[in-house]
Amino acid sequence: DSDTKPFQKLLFLVRDWDRPQNFAFGSRGGKALIDTRLDIKEKHAAELKTLRQSILSCFSDIDGFLLPHPGQKVARETSFDGRLADINEEFREKLKELVPSVLAPENLLVKQVNGKNLLGEHLMTFFRTYVEVFKGSDLPEPGSILLATTNATNMAAMDKARAHYMSGMRNRPRRNLVKLREFHRVKLAEAKKVFNDFPKMGGDAMSHTSMDVLIKDLDGLFSDFIKEEEEIIQKEQEEEAKRERERQEERKREEQRQRERILEKQKAEAREAEMKREREAMKEKERKMHEEEAKRESERQEERK
Repeated sequence: DSDTKPFQKLLFLVRDWDRPQNFAFGSRGGKALIDTRLDIKEKHAAELKTLRQSILSCFSDIDGFLLPHPGQKVARETSFDGRLADINEEFREKLKELVPSVLAPENLLVKQVNGKNLLGEHLMTFFRTYVEVFKGSDLPEPGSILLATTNATNMAAMDKARAHYMSGMRNRPRRNLVKLREFHRVKLAEAKKVFNDFPKMGGDAMSHTSMDVLIKDLDGLFSDFIKEEEEIIQKEQEEEAKRERERQEERKREEQRQRERILEKQKAEAREAEMKREREAMKEKERKMHEEEAKRESERQEERK
């Protein structure tokens, strides 16, 4: 919502206030002073009106606090090291009012954007953004802070959407590019919803620009996933092709061994048949020799008779 005020509270802290008769020290006088100074009047120049309008539009709650002079030891002595004893009593009393108003647990605000609480990780995005804004030698303009806040809310939304996408992609389908592309489309749609649901500033124009950057970023991440998966698939295909070649070579070797076994068996059968023929021939020869011997024996017997 571009009409939502980006900041929750602004406290103007004025030290060395020297007109307590007009505005009393403390929060009540400070609030009255700031309300007076931020009041927009017709006589103001255009730039002063714009400045006041910018401040009023940036903060939901604007307060002031007036502190007296802390004393000469604080202002003039270089040896001052922060000891309370060296600070004027009146100043110390007002500190006792100021510090709890800022740091008491009941006064610490949970940071919000568009009425929604921020997580610590998202708050870090704001810190990094504000460091960039305030690191120069000059104080930034309210408009610069507003732009920085707008950018920070969109960056936080992008970070959350990106984290959701990456978390989902840890369970992505493997070794199937068709299913992987479909899974990416689902997770990309979820990331877009996370981005759209996140509280942001800057209106539709800023959201559309940030969404385009997010989609480009996630598509880039997906390209890396695709490349990684293609490399895995290619490697597995090459390994499977290698194993298939090895299996084919092994089948060829087995076929060769089978042929050699068949040939060896045929040779053994041929040798056995040859030996059988030789044995039969030997038996036939022995039979004939016995017959001839018997015939000669018969002839000798006839001769003796």
